[in-house]
Amino acid sequence: FISAYLAVKGRTAENKAYAEKEFFRPVLDTIRSGCLGTISDMFDGSKPHRDRGVVSRARNVAELLRVYFQEL
Repeated sequence: FISAYLAVKGRTAENKAYAEKEFFRPVLDTIRSGCLGTISDMFDGSKPHRDRGVVSRARNVAELLRVYFQEL
């Protein structure tokens, strides 16, 4: 989502900061709860965005790393 957001809005410092604050940081908060150090397979689209599915998915963690290092 963050890659698509930045592709549409532009990869400016302001848009990157907004994406990190509004989209990336909330996902990182889930790493501190549940299965520590990883994130779930999927999340509800509506608030409160509960995690569902598999407790830990390596490809999800890999995608977070990719977005952080390539996009933000």
